[in-house]
Amino acid sequence: MAFRPARLAVIAAFAASLVVPATASAVESSGGSAAPTATTPGIKDVQPSGGAEYGAIEPPPPPKKKPKSKSHRSSSGSKSTKHKSHSARPRFPVAGPHSYGGPEARFGAPRSGHTHQGQDLLAAEGTPLVAPLRGVITYTGYQAGGAGIYVVMHASGTRYDFAFMHLESGSLRVHAGQSVKPGTRLGSVGQTGDATGPHLHFEVWVGPWQAGGHPIDPLPLLRRWDR
Repeated sequence: MAFRPARLAVIAAFAASLVVPATASAVESSGGSAAPTATTPGIKDVQPSGGAEYGAIEPPPPPKKKPKSKSHRSSSGSKSTKHKSHSARPRFPVAGPHSYGGPEARFGAPRSGHTHQGQDLLAAEGTPLVAPLRGVITYTGYQAGGAGIYVVMHASGTRYDFAFMHLESGSLRVHAGQSVKPGTRLGSVGQTGDATGPHLHFEVWVGPWQAGGHPIDPLPLLRRWDR
């Protein structure tokens, strides 16, 4: 059967529609689009290791070490030292106006049935009493017929114990076992116990107070501190 020209044109057009153009993009069997290649505009080549070409994270720079401070040297070449704190300076036990009294206030003065074992320091009632040196409080107590309210401390690094007697009622500020430094407030001048007026009875013992030690004259030590 011969084909007419019109039919031949229709068949040719149908056959042409079945030919896939050579430039068409491939489609994967999973239905997803093909992975972009290195020639795709806007995409850079990424190395599998994520190296320096793309996406690499630079480690933070190491922290800068602070320069060591140089010690200042004196003109003689030796290292300079810091000034020592004045808190280490011995303090007079009565922090206010005071006097040493007369012969009856001295160490060894006669008393009824005994001799005076300390030095009396006369001062107004309420005058602060302080620790002369660094140390530890060993006793606090009250003796109605004698010392009244009293404090005993051991001076660190020495063989001395110091006793403070006749403190004002209600003025005690320390307790046994407490560490103190020069100038720590212990209490106030008073006249508790066997006292006829406000004063501090101050004792210095070589060795433990009332426990194997012995009292010595406090006056030379007090004179040295009272400057």
